Amino acid sequence: QRLAVDKLLLAVEKEDLEKYKGLAEGLLEETDAVTLLSAALKVLTKEPERTSVILTGERAPGTKKKKSDNAGQRGYNRIGSSK
Repeated sequence: QRLAVDKLLLAVEKEDLEKYKGLAEGLLEETDAVTLLSAALKVLTKEPERTSVILTGERAPGTKKKKSDNAGQRGYNRIGSSK
């Protein structure tokens, strides 16, 4: 998060921001500055969304058990087989 703050501060000091000021003013009319800056920091830090996952022993719908290439063979030759 500190890196994102440093990037923002560096942009404030060094970048030509004139082309973004109109857009920023429009956003500030709709949203308070703290919320807007918080969202910008979240986007800059690229924090992953945290979604709860519950694992069960059941397969997901639409998935099938993969058949092995030797399905039906148990390590022995059938009678009359040339193996």
